[in-house]
Amino acid sequence: MRFVLCYFIGLINAENKKTIQGIDLLWVKGNKIVSSFEIEFSTSMTSGLVRGSNIDSKVFKYLVIPEEREEQFKRKQKSPMFAERFEEDNWNLPFFDSIRHLYKKLKSKQITLDSIINKKGPAAMRPDKKNNEQMNLF
Repeated sequence: MRFVLCYFIGLINAENKKTIQGIDLLWVKGNKIVSSFEIEFSTSMTSGLVRGSNIDSKVFKYLVIPEEREEQFKRKQKSPMFAERFEEDNWNLPFFDSIRHLYKKLKSKQITLDSIINKKGPAAMRPDKKNNEQMNLF
């Protein structure tokens, strides 16, 4: 753990290094974060935005959610604080099934992550029933 903390200390485009250690995935080049991914399967989307707010707003950030949580995301977007942070901190919204679909396409040709932002995967890939526990988190 000490090695990891020392590495975070050297990053020049982030604040509160202990907080950003909680981010699910950071892509780092040299001493800068170039992308940040929060994978929100059952945790709070707001806590992901809080962690990401410690990274420079120019860095691309991705809030990855299952399709079943889209309505919850839309409800959160009605909150000015959430909507403003999402926009101003450079967040994007890829869905789980879109990432799965992208992975399959990558096997045959070159596709970019940007091509799936705010797009759901094919209907055939989505589960038939919603996870009501997730829908009731907020």
